[in-house]
Amino acid sequence: YRCSQCQETLFGAESSETSPSRKVPKKKRQRPPLMITLLNLAYLFLLLVLTLSNAAGPEGWWLGSFNLYLPQWLWALPTVLILPLTFGFARKWVWVPLLALLWVLGPIMGFCWHWGLPVLPEAVPARVPGVRLRVMTYNVKGGRHDGAAIVRDIRTFHPDLIQFQDSEDVLKGPVGQALAGWNIRVSGQYVVASLSPISELEPRDISYVGGSPHHCVRYLLQLGKTPVAVYNVHLLSPRLGLVSVRHRQIGGIVGNTESRLQEAARLAGYVQAETGPTVVTGDLNAPVQAIVCRGLFAAGLRDAFSESGYGYGYSYGAFTPIGHSYVRIDHILASRQWQFSNCWVGNEIGSEHCPVIADLVLP
Repeated sequence: YRCSQCQETLFGAESSETSPSRKVPKKKRQRPPLMITLLNLAYLFLLLVLTLSNAAGPEGWWLGSFNLYLPQWLWALPTVLILPLTFGFARKWVWVPLLALLWVLGPIMGFCWHWGLPVLPEAVPARVPGVRLRVMTYNVKGGRHDGAAIVRDIRTFHPDLIQFQDSEDVLKGPVGQALAGWNIRVSGQYVVASLSPISELEPRDISYVGGSPHHCVRYLLQLGKTPVAVYNVHLLSPRLGLVSVRHRQIGGIVGNTESRLQEAARLAGYVQAETGPTVVTGDLNAPVQAIVCRGLFAAGLRDAFSESGYGYGYSYGAFTPIGHSYVRIDHILASRQWQFSNCWVGNEIGSEHCPVIADLVLP
């Protein structure tokens, strides 16, 4: 410290020596934003592919068919990494992964919402002009799980019409006792229970080429003075096709998908021939965005949950290792003469499938 000039020179030298080192962190800070940009772009591209696949028809390629039966919340998991990184290093762009997350939680996962507040499913709907019909569809898997839970939903929701699939033995236990006095018809795996008069069940062949004989059933329900054509349906399960993917046999899922499309096409042909009010319910083994469902929509049907339900409406998955329902494959469809006032899903313990219930009104 001999003089102030020396000290100033010394400090100046220190300043000049340290200034280059201060630029090094700035260069390092430029790398995370680039990495984050690439992560966000890759994620957005993935969601774009999923969205376009669903829009074009997911069964158009094997991976789209496979994705139909995956829990769609899986596609939200990348945000567990991307959101914190974007918030920490490129905060002004955090809206990008947030919007992507909302896109998954909304359209990709099939979230439904409508104007107004949801109606309590237990409530008997208010009087509306027309004739009301409360329908329940339920794949009960032979009634081998919890018959008491099935009965609870019947007594809680008070359906006017129940359509069971995979139900050969369901009437042998408490369900049969609970339905004493109902109009009941049986055809193979299908059981129909109605409070209103119904005709005998008429089997309609929906077998696919090269497959075992398979049918749905059609009958007439007398609703007031109006006869209503009702179909009870159970389309081919995707299980064998999904298993084939595990064994890297892609042809298995392609063939399985084609067989289900053939069944749906035959069903759509029957529906198109109907001239009066029509209801189709059952286990279609296809989510609403599938080509299977689109063919039925093209035949003049509409989906009750899509038009009047709230939330996701998942009806299958509770008995899988995931432990909760994650895919909507059970549907209540109706022709354009009907109005929907509400639709919801019942318990997860009575069967591997949840019941789906809807209030239909015929003006």
